[in-house]
Amino acid sequence: MSALPAPMRDIVEHAYGVATAELFLVATPFAALALIAVLFIKEKPLKTTSGMERLSEESADAAAPSGRPAAEEPLPRVDAGA
Repeated sequence: MSALPAPMRDIVEHAYGVATAELFLVATPFAALALIAVLFIKEKPLKTTSGMERLSEESADAAAPSGRPAAEEPLPRVDAGA
């Protein structure tokens, strides 16, 4: 900018100023719409167990009616390659 002649520098500075103002005027309604949309999103709690832990719990629960308590059921063997 400092290398430009004074009249040209004024034109470039004015163009940047006007473009920045218009950008914010256009972006403001979109930001407000996004905020309103976020307020209506239903909160869903994160899981506290990993997929492997849930799998072992589900298989233990499914095997529990065999007569042994679920805690005594052997955990299923999971192949890391599959």
